Amino acid sequence: MTKIAIVGTVGLPANYGGFETLAENLVLNLGEGPDKLDLSVYCSTKAYSEHPTHFKGAQLRYISLDANGPQSVLYDALSLFDSCRKGDDVVLLLGVSGALFIPIAKLFWNIKVVTNIDGLEWRRAKWGRLARAFLKFSERIAVRFSDTVVCDNQAISDHVTQAYAAQSTMIAYGGDQALATEPGDIQDLSLPADYALGLCRIEPENNVEMILNGFSKCIERKLVFVGNWNASDYGKNLRQTYSTYENITLLDPIYDAPRLRAIRDGAEIYVHGHSAGGTNPSLVEMMHFGIPVLAFDCTYNRYSTEDQATYFSSASDLRQKVEQNDLCDGSTIKSIANKRYCWAQITSSYSSLFKPLPKEKRLKRRRDKRVFVVALMALCGLLLSSCGVLYISPSVKTDDDQFPVSIIPVSFQTIETANKSTYKPLSLPKAFYQFIPASSATSEVAKLTLPMTPQDGGINLDAKLPPKIKSKPYRIGVGDVVALQSDVENGTELPSEGMAKQSLGYSVRDDGAIVVPSIGAVQIAGRTLSESNQLIFDRLLAQGRDPGISVDILEFNSQFVTLGGAVGAPGRIPLKMSPMTLNEAIAKAAGLRLREDRAGVILIARGNDLYQIPMNLYKRTPALQKTLLQSEDAIFVEENYDVEQSLAFFERQIQLAGVRNNERSGAVARLTQRLSHRRNALDEQRRSFEMRDALDAVPRDYVYLAGETDGQARFTLPYQRHATLADVLFSEGGINVPFGDPREIYILRIVQTDEDAKQVTAYHLDSRNAARLSLATELQMRPNDVIFVEEQPIAKWERSLRSIWDLNVTHSIK
Repeated sequence: MTKIAIVGTVGLPANYGGFETLAENLVLNLGEGPDKLDLSVYCSTKAYSEHPTHFKGAQLRYISLDANGPQSVLYDALSLFDSCRKGDDVVLLLGVSGALFIPIAKLFWNIKVVTNIDGLEWRRAKWGRLARAFLKFSERIAVRFSDTVVCDNQAISDHVTQAYAAQSTMIAYGGDQALATEPGDIQDLSLPADYALGLCRIEPENNVEMILNGFSKCIERKLVFVGNWNASDYGKNLRQTYSTYENITLLDPIYDAPRLRAIRDGAEIYVHGHSAGGTNPSLVEMMHFGIPVLAFDCTYNRYSTEDQATYFSSASDLRQKVEQNDLCDGSTIKSIANKRYCWAQITSSYSSLFKPLPKEKRLKRRRDKRVFVVALMALCGLLLSSCGVLYISPSVKTDDDQFPVSIIPVSFQTIETANKSTYKPLSLPKAFYQFIPASSATSEVAKLTLPMTPQDGGINLDAKLPPKIKSKPYRIGVGDVVALQSDVENGTELPSEGMAKQSLGYSVRDDGAIVVPSIGAVQIAGRTLSESNQLIFDRLLAQGRDPGISVDILEFNSQFVTLGGAVGAPGRIPLKMSPMTLNEAIAKAAGLRLREDRAGVILIARGNDLYQIPMNLYKRTPALQKTLLQSEDAIFVEENYDVEQSLAFFERQIQLAGVRNNERSGAVARLTQRLSHRRNALDEQRRSFEMRDALDAVPRDYVYLAGETDGQARFTLPYQRHATLADVLFSEGGINVPFGDPREIYILRIVQTDEDAKQVTAYHLDSRNAARLSLATELQMRPNDVIFVEEQPIAKWERSLRSIWDLNVTHSIK
């Protein structure tokens, strides 16, 4: 089976223009049935949100470039070479954008090229001088090196004969597919009755202004004009000028086939202003509707309508013909369409061209064209090398005597040097480092309860060992936070079947109770976990509820020991479910900090007694190290027998213990008020700073991104920590694919070489080996660093072509 590739369209399904409609109908007519051909269609990934592999009977192949505009040259070239590589027998090239590469393809592959050269693109007014020269040269190459040249209009065929003394095949476009769809609902458009219809791209060569001007002076006639008005300043200006006329309705592009069919059905005249481009698909489609056609007077339109339409050459001429109703016979126009513009015959004509070349012709062709191909490749090289003339791209250079630059490759060694440059990240205001506890004041006061000092107050240096105590289960106390493991949802429902397990935390109040929704206050202070479990179990059972609940402790706040003196981290250490020994408590306080063991003593205040353990005895007696502690023990590690320091420690514990139950309410209220005022003040300071920071009113340090990143931007260095090259690059989207060159990533940093001189150091990261990107996580940023990514050579070429085009071309709609 002959393998045919269709190159030069945006893709399928057809949503954009004439070439796409041609490709779709070739697939529908030739890709299915007993005589089907093996068809493949190249599509732009950027034009479609989904990328299926097949459409009807054709395979879809995708290229990650735009199919229109300057990228169309590369798009067509890559499509052509991919088709050759995949072993296709015939390529149907639609348009001349990729024609420069036809000789190269035919030199290295035995492939037949059939080219539809479209209209005379180089004559269009929208192109600049260089673009026109490029398009005309591409047309010459297409005619010279294609095996078959297809023209869609006799005027184009005559041009090929006269300009190049070459033969061409005349195959027009079909238009009968416009009648294949049932009309849709267009009531929302509120169109007038008996209107004239215009339908085209809004470009000068389509004489849109001439048509609008003519109808603006012919108020008896209504005009509905569909086009891409917002695609250019030309269209926007026309819309602003003529949208105020009551007899003119301007609609945005409509790609929905049923709605477009309904709009065409409602028209009584079709106005066609195209002056270039050969046979226009919108004209032949409207000819099938059997209404009068009023066309601009040019050779292409006269050939397309066989001189049977009505023609105008100016706004006044158009107005006169409309007002006098001097129009052609619509039925005559329809008969021409049925005779010449039906897809069955169009696709049959193309099918006759899709026959592979004989072997002997392939060999002869390769010998005849080898010299020219070499010259053409040299021309392409010249075009690439001339990018610096057509388009100036930035790069890091070291040959500027007036601006010294030193390039240093990024490695682990150079990163270590670069990171040594002094820089201290900015700090947040103090308000962000001061925190007011969110837990209740009641809990805070409860945590301060400490043992009374010994009544006798005597200290002697002999060993006075604490009595042995038995290990007891932990009893819940005021300030503890317990968790109820249950099927509770949102903290309001009791256990219910089928609901997910959740943990809800409850603080034990001063009265020893927790309040559980739907159960009420439960007194658990002084109880063990098992006792608390049983109590809640009984309460639930008494209420006739499923007692699927268990109690656990989230925070241990009610029982603790306090360590001070010669330890690494003095403070309170909470007691938990397992009993705590003396050596465990010292370890949790970051260990002993004694210069000499023989000069130390461990003092333990428990209840009304004070015990002491000489340090040398403690160190050599494992049993003493395993001494069990109990809640409210106060332990002081004294060095050099500093009795005054140890007494001050215990005096502090006595002062803290002064808050007793009869004083607790007032203390709680005062503490709560102070905490609230302080918290509000801190919140206000933080909000004020955040607002000023958001308004860029706070001095900050910045790094700048330039070149081929996904967003050229100013990156704010964070507070309190260093940012790396990876932080900056990837928080802003990373390197622009496919235009960014991974070989050329630079960090530009101004360094002081001496008191009066500076230079730029450019740290160069070559990430062709992706493993080198890990270096970006090590290289720290400094204020005013500039991260620069150079562009790929292919990007320079694409932008050079864009500068030739001198126009940002959007999707073409022929």
